[in-house]
Amino acid sequence: MTKIFDFVFGLPALNRNLLSSLSAAIFVYFSAFLSNWLVEVYKVDKKYIIVLHGIAVIFVVTVIFFLQKAYDDYEEEKNRQKRKRVENLIHSYEVCERYFIQCINDINKSKKDEKRFLFSVMGSLKNVQNIINSLYNYFEVEYGKEMDGEMRINFEVTFMTRSYKDNKITIPASANRNGRSPRSMLLRPENPELYNHTVTAQIYESKKPTMVIVENTLNETYNEVYEGQKQRIKSSIVYPVLSDTNELLGTIVVHCDKERFFKKNQGEIWGDIMEVYAKKIALEKVKMDVFYSLKEISSLKIKFEEPF
Repeated sequence: MTKIFDFVFGLPALNRNLLSSLSAAIFVYFSAFLSNWLVEVYKVDKKYIIVLHGIAVIFVVTVIFFLQKAYDDYEEEKNRQKRKRVENLIHSYEVCERYFIQCINDINKSKKDEKRFLFSVMGSLKNVQNIINSLYNYFEVEYGKEMDGEMRINFEVTFMTRSYKDNKITIPASANRNGRSPRSMLLRPENPELYNHTVTAQIYESKKPTMVIVENTLNETYNEVYEGQKQRIKSSIVYPVLSDTNELLGTIVVHCDKERFFKKNQGEIWGDIMEVYAKKIALEKVKMDVFYSLKEISSLKIKFEEPF
């Protein structure tokens, strides 16, 4: 039934109105026809037929009203989701605008100090972390307080990219409820290839990086990087961070501990939200790539140390 409603809801407004009018006209015609037919039946005194058809009328009317109510509820929910989507986008843009204002503020404060000015305009892991914190706060505020039985939904947001030091995938920025770094990062120093079989690694190998939504890690192909990870991570979004030339700079990963919280059929909604934050991280990452490729600026006697 949902697929039928999806089809109807996806029609242009004029077509939906025409279909609604046609349905009402058929119902009115059917009612008029049935009324006349019952009158003819009553004339020959077949009252048991009248009872049967009375039951049939009640059944048909009930089904029609049920379908109408179901569609009205469906339409109301779809419109609610649209309003929510707009509100979420506005919120995300507001958060990122505050980030830009802070960047402007840092630049203005550094005008009299060459070194400070340089570090204020170059890419900053601190800025990336702030963006990841903002995205985590968005999920925590908007969805973290939903109740699933008696359990709250816990999120973890990470930025995964290649390390400047060994060119292997790592996690330089993360945010979660406890404020701790991801558990897998404890294993990373001894195993630089720890993330080689993750969804992020698959996106790096893809010719056309696109968002991946994992609805249920237990039912889909999802490689654990440590034993028991799937018990904590049950649904995920992995979103590519792209440069202006569509070069993959890394991924934003959002995990949660609720199955099917992220759904493939809601990809457009989540993609709109993630893209707002991805563009801000892309700016920081490109600036870092440029500065750390220089290694040093001799005129200022500054030597750059790779942050991760």
